[in-house]
Amino acid sequence: MATWEDIQIFTLQKMWAITGDTLVSNSSTLPYIKAMPQVANEALQLLSTAGKFITKSIEITQDSIEEMNLLENAEEMMNVYRHKNTDSEPYTATGAKSYYFEVDNPATVEISVGGVLATTVTNTAEGLFTEYKGNIANPSGLPVSIVFKGSYPYQYRNIALYDTTFATDSDVWDYTPEKRYELKTLATDFYRIKDVVYQGGYTETRYKKTPEYYLEGDSTLVLNGLQKGSWKISYFAYPQQITKTTLGSTTLTLDSEVVALLPLYMASQLYKDDDPAIATQWRNEFEVARDLLVTSNLAGTVEFYTSDVMGW
Repeated sequence: MATWEDIQIFTLQKMWAITGDTLVSNSSTLPYIKAMPQVANEALQLLSTAGKFITKSIEITQDSIEEMNLLENAEEMMNVYRHKNTDSEPYTATGAKSYYFEVDNPATVEISVGGVLATTVTNTAEGLFTEYKGNIANPSGLPVSIVFKGSYPYQYRNIALYDTTFATDSDVWDYTPEKRYELKTLATDFYRIKDVVYQGGYTETRYKKTPEYYLEGDSTLVLNGLQKGSWKISYFAYPQQITKTTLGSTTLTLDSEVVALLPLYMASQLYKDDDPAIATQWRNEFEVARDLLVTSNLAGTVEFYTSDVMGW
């Protein structure tokens, strides 16, 4: 592994600014040293997004929400229901300890425990489904009912009563047919997705690359919300950024190929005013070498599969 100081030394050596293996900061080298963070980041960006990709991974796990929903016909609870002229019939389950549902347009939702009103939810948002979820105080395991009410048209969907108490209201499982994960939040250095490997368990899908996902925009991963197991998300990452406060002793997690090319690019940019012809030659050498960098995808490849025409 090379340090930031190593890269600085290699760059100055390339420009004949120093002759030894020690970083020398004087009136001749200091202007170059101060300009190095910016040009280093330029090179790293070029190499990591169009050449020598930095590959990392994160893991996402899901439980089986459908199995945990106490309401009958659990899959049908994911349908969209339209309010007409009367309140909904009670959605009831004995022993429920938490709930989830979504409502669109003005409506009132009443949650009762043992026939006694416990929680009232008032939705005012129009033109979008708003989620509501939380724990229910039900130590005696009484029947819990949800009733949707309102005087004007509204819709509701994704209704669940779980027999599980969660650590906080926000931890209650989303009862949705699709689950969305913002990869730029889960991995702040996320650049682009590479592949997804699914593992459902020893007696089910053990370890298999899968195309059973969607990507909304460039970073929102959509998985089958009814599927339990874990997903290993491999992705191409942006490089770590170098700033003027980066210590020389900072280790840069770079492959040897990148260590070799980084000073070449940096020297080509820093030496433009000194000798444009030589600087251009170095830049051309950098571009040729960058074109030769090919990320190998042979190791550990597995067969793709698709369960149905819809992707899941």
